[in-house]
Amino acid sequence: MIVKLKLKERWGWSLGLGLLLALCLILGPAISTAGADDIPPGLPHRFYGTVTTDGGPPSAGTTVQAYVNGTAAESTSTDSEGKYGYDPVLLVSGSPGQTVTFRVGGILATQSATFEAGGITQLNLTISGTPPTVQTNAATNITCTTATLNGNLTSRGTASSVQVSFEWGLTDAYGNTTTPQTKNSTGTFSANISGLTPGQTYHFRAKAVGVGTGYGSDLSFTTTPSCGLDIVTACPLPPGQKGQPYSPVTLQATGGTPSYTWSKASGSLPTGLSLSTGGVISGTPTVTGTFSFTIKVTDSATPTHATKEKACSITITISSGPPAPIRTAP
Repeated sequence: MIVKLKLKERWGWSLGLGLLLALCLILGPAISTAGADDIPPGLPHRFYGTVTTDGGPPSAGTTVQAYVNGTAAESTSTDSEGKYGYDPVLLVSGSPGQTVTFRVGGILATQSATFEAGGITQLNLTISGTPPTVQTNAATNITCTTATLNGNLTSRGTASSVQVSFEWGLTDAYGNTTTPQTKNSTGTFSANISGLTPGQTYHFRAKAVGVGTGYGSDLSFTTTPSCGLDIVTACPLPPGQKGQPYSPVTLQATGGTPSYTWSKASGSLPTGLSLSTGGVISGTPTVTGTFSFTIKVTDSATPTHATKEKACSITITISSGPPAPIRTAP
C-alpha cells in the first residue's frame, strides 16, 4: 500500500511538470512578443561610441550634439580618447521611427540612427573637416558702463572664412552675443559692449564659427564702481527778459558720488540772477545782453572730491511790455 501511494505521488508530480513545460512552450513566444511591444514610449534612447576626425580623435571636451528630426536634443562631450556617451551618458528623447543625427563640434557626422524607446546603440561617428580655434583675450577700455572684448582667431580650420563674435553675460551661461564679424585670415578681433552696470562682474568668451564651432576660454572683468562726473545740462541756458522773473533752471550732473554742490567758477551771471549750491539759477534780470560764465559741480566723494566744469551763457532781451495806447485826434 505504501509503495502504491508513492508511485501515485511521483506520477502526479511528473504529469504536473510536463503540463507546465508544455504551457510555457505554447505561450512563450506570445509573452516575449508582448513584452517587446509594450516598452513605454517615453523611454530615451542611449547612444555611445567613439568619434573620429580626419586627424584622429577630436580634442577632449568637444561637444557631441544629437538632433531628432533636425531639432536639437541632448548633448554630451568627448573624452581624451575621443569617446562619447559614457560620462556623461547621452540619453536622447524622441518618438519611435524618428531620425537621429549628430554634430561633433558643429560638424555633421556621417552616421545617423532611428530612434527606439529604451534602445541602447553603439554608434561610432566620423566627421570630415576641422573646426576653427579661437583664443579669448583680456577685456580693455573698461568703464562704469562700457568695455571692449578682445579675441584672437588662431586657426580657420578647414573653412575659407570664419564668423567671430563674443558671448557675454553675468555668468558663464552668458546670454548675450555680439554682432558676428567675418574673418578670412587669422588674427585679433574685438567688440565694444555698453549698457553695463557699474561695479558688476561680467563673463565672456570668444567664439568662431566655420566648419564647426570653436570657443575660447571663459574670462571675466569688473566695471568701475562709479562713472566719471559730468554735467549733462545743455548750454547755452534758456534766455530771459529784463524785468521779468527768470524761469528757474536746475543744473544736472551724472556720475561721481552724489550729492552735488554747484558754484560759478568764472564769468558773470546777468545782474539779478543767482546760482544756488543746489544748482538752481533764478531771479529777475535787470540788464540786457549775453552773459558768459563757467559752472562747476563738486561731488561728495571722500577723501578727494571730483569736480567738473562747463562753459555756459544766458541772453537777456528787452521786455516787450504792454502795447502803447492808441490815441485819436479830437
